[in-house]
Amino acid sequence: MIHLLPVTQAQHRPRVAGWLAMGHVSRWWGDSSVGLAQFDDTPETHHALIARDNRPIGYVRWERVDLDDLASVGLMGIPEGSLDMDIFIGDPDALGCGPGSTALSLAFDRVFNRIDPPLIMLCTSAQNIAAQAAFEKSGCQRTAHFDDGPNGSCWLYARQSVVPTRVTTPSNAHHDNRDPLLLRPAASRHGY
Repeated sequence: MIHLLPVTQAQHRPRVAGWLAMGHVSRWWGDSSVGLAQFDDTPETHHALIARDNRPIGYVRWERVDLDDLASVGLMGIPEGSLDMDIFIGDPDALGCGPGSTALSLAFDRVFNRIDPPLIMLCTSAQNIAAQAAFEKSGCQRTAHFDDGPNGSCWLYARQSVVPTRVTTPSNAHHDNRDPLLLRPAASRHGY
């Protein structure tokens, strides 16, 4: 059974550092020192270990999006207060058996119930088919394609269950018939 465990930086840092250095994680997360710095800077309420039967197998974190950073890669129209979520399965024995999508669903439930952001988004390389499958299986919609410089071609996925709103990218700014959707909060919802 997949569930989320609380993170204690001092206790879990060595495990997360080991996972970040593994090839199947670093291929998509890049330099492990950057991922570890993100781990160190994440408040304990904004990340969790992914566990199967109380045995840690991965990591998930979330943070408020920086709208200027998103605009720099051509992503506009994302509601203020939205969150970016990052995930990886660190235990090689847990790959390919579905824990990522289940963990994402649990993390979405936790975040929407505690923080209530207007939108949760995830980004992945266009080449990372496993991540795309997990995102879609957890209820995310592919919303936009963008070039992330050194990381190359990427897809933006979003999860929200209210009212759709269009994300504007340079490639769709003049094409109303495209369907890259992100979701807008209902009038009564707000970010944290």
